[in-house]
Amino acid sequence: MDNPSVVLLEIVENCSISAASKSQLLLFVETLIAQQDEEYATIRDYIISFDTGIIANTTLLAEEKEAILTVSTISSYALYAEAERKDRDWETSVGTRHAKAFFDNNQAPIITIIALLNTVVKQ
Repeated sequence: MDNPSVVLLEIVENCSISAASKSQLLLFVETLIAQQDEEYATIRDYIISFDTGIIANTTLLAEEKEAILTVSTISSYALYAEAERKDRDWETSVGTRHAKAFFDNNQAPIITIIALLNTVVKQ
């Protein structure tokens, strides 16, 4: 996966959910991608606001709301885990070991979301 953000958007585009649900999910994913370098607190606040809007939305079907909220919850946990993993003492204590990162900065949460999205949203 050279560009996980594009893959994530393609997965959402190809989901068999209503246009309204797909629009909401695309908005969510695009915003997360745009905010991927922000502090977790900023992203968390966006996710909480997004969830509130989804819950209040009267045009979405209940099962589609559940799928969207599941994606946002998984996203929140993945981003939180990534934020907490950044232990500067550990990074400096490994000394002379040089390793090329498998993913670019902050792409691990996006990869996690991609891996789980197919099971949450009907294809």
